[in-house]
Order: sequence, then structure tokens, then C-alpha cells
Amino acid sequence: MHWPDLVVIHPDTHLLFAVEVELTPKTPAALRQIPRGYLQARPKVIYLGTDAVIPQLVGHQTPDGWKDGIAQQVRLLPSGPPTGESNPLLHVNELRLRDPGVRAQLERHTAHHRVGTYAVR
Repeated sequence: MHWPDLVVIHPDTHLLFAVEVELTPKTPAALRQIPRGYLQARPKVIYLGTDAVIPQLVGHQTPDGWKDGIAQQVRLLPSGPPTGESNPLLHVNELRLRDPGVRAQLERHTAHHRVGTYAVR
């Protein structure tokens, strides 16, 4: 069983939102378990990830074309590049830290775990 990093309850609707924060890339099998559980539970999931994690999750462009990520593989997102339409179950954003000390610590931490570098925008 996987517990989200944070659960937010909307004050007006009382809907639950799971929040996941991913700092470092995981193996595909390890990362796949997390969104697969959300697909079954059906809550809205907000993913905050570093630039090394987001392509793993939502896919990225390669010289040979688009490579789907884990979210497409478990059917939380449609196959192919993002269309700009919002998804009712999954919302992925880049993790942006405003505190320079925390940002420096994160950069040191992720430098030790970097699998590859992707430009995500």
C-alpha cells in the first residue's frame, strides 16, 4: 500500500486531493506502482516533480518521436504528447522551491540520483 505525501481536503467541496512529491527518478516498476494505485482509487492526484522525474511520469520527446511515460502506461493520461487539456485525475507540475537553501539542498540531493537530463516545458 502506498500513502501519498500529502492529502488536501477542498474546504468547499470536501473532495480529497492526493499530493505526490518526487525528487529523484525511480525505476519504472517502482514509479508505476504509485499512479496505478491512484487509478484504482480515483482521487485527483497532484504530482510535483523535479526535471528528472517529470519526463519519466508524463513522457518526453526523443529523436525517434514521443516516448510515453508511466502515466500513459497505466492510463492516467492519454498516449502521446500533452494536448493542453486538463485531466480530471492527474495534474503534474514542476517542483519550484523559493527558498534558496532548500533549493541548494535539493540540487545536491538530485545530483547524486540523476538518471538523465531532460528539458521539460
